[in-house]
Amino acid sequence: AEKAQMVRELFLRARNARRPLVGRWKKNYKVLNNRIWKPAAEPWLPAPEISEIWPVVASLVAWMTDQRPHLESTPSVPPFGEHSDYYDRISEHMNACLHSTFQSNMLDAEIERALWDMATYSVGYFKTTWEPWLADGLGDAAFRRIDPFTIYPDPYARSMNDAAYIIEAKIMTMN
Repeated sequence: AEKAQMVRELFLRARNARRPLVGRWKKNYKVLNNRIWKPAAEPWLPAPEISEIWPVVASLVAWMTDQRPHLESTPSVPPFGEHSDYYDRISEHMNACLHSTFQSNMLDAEIERALWDMATYSVGYFKTTWEPWLADGLGDAAFRRIDPFTIYPDPYARSMNDAAYIIEAKIMTMN
């Protein structure tokens, strides 16, 4: 109960610090999706129906995702040592697994969604998780885009390295 109360206090502090951003985020979303115009009372008043920002952001995201991230593992052993060939082979196998996981878990889509968040809200979050339902029930590691509205970072942190905590809040069932 004591720990839960401490986490709740940290959450409330982070939520109060982030509150001014939420209004701006909602306005940015409306501007991006052309939801700021109210129907014109008079037919001669302007009522743009085509978003001018959406195609720009879509082009930017497409341009940024033209080249996918290159995942690579490298063994940390002295070259030409007695075990270097063994670790080189293990590293090659690991690279094949990384590329396969990236492809089969469609992690490109997660990066694209985070780039849309960055264009809309000026922030994008990823979380690395173990997902037991992947790989035919054997489980696999994956990174997922997290909705910025559910993340509450330490308000006193000036970078991710300075953050004492980051809270992800979701409404969940007791189960």
